[in-house]
Amino acid sequence: MPVSPSPSNSPKLLDEIGRLLDEAGARWAAIGALAVAFHGVVRASLDADALISLRGSDIDIDQLGDRLRKRGWKAKTRMGEPGDPLGFVIRVQDKDGNQVDLIGGIRKLDSDFFQRSKRTIVDGMKLRFASPEDLIALKLFAGGPRDIEDAQGVFQVQAKSLDPDLLRKLCKVFGGATAKHCERLLQNKV
Repeated sequence: MPVSPSPSNSPKLLDEIGRLLDEAGARWAAIGALAVAFHGVVRASLDADALISLRGSDIDIDQLGDRLRKRGWKAKTRMGEPGDPLGFVIRVQDKDGNQVDLIGGIRKLDSDFFQRSKRTIVDGMKLRFASPEDLIALKLFAGGPRDIEDAQGVFQVQAKSLDPDLLRKLCKVFGGATAKHCERLLQNKV
């Protein structure tokens, strides 16, 4: 499904960051509003958040920050606190104010997340998107009102092609409210 970049052009910044991550052997996939739009739910914002893994790559968090800054971007790293579901977030901004959050170390993330992601070309950009099942599970896990609305929208648009067993498994790992909301989605009680 075609996704046009927002006027802010954060998707283009993600494309450039994605190429840098690919060169280093890191894995990544869009999970924010851009991924929601890719799966059929267009929003006013196309923020370009991405989940990344540096495991098995040629770089660590500090080296990634250095490489991002060498490209002329601001890169600020915030490490997760004990009990935080996120290991780290690297906020990247270009000179025009476009922004991408690179999120890593999500606890309980399914080990096949990146294998299920889909690489596609959108308006000349090489982007990778989380599978609809993974995106729904992550949005339910995030749990904010906008996240829940995004999960419901992607579920409704993608319902016929979703793997309900996979979705249930992904949500169950996150536990509690995530698993309960997932069951309500699957039973069309939302």
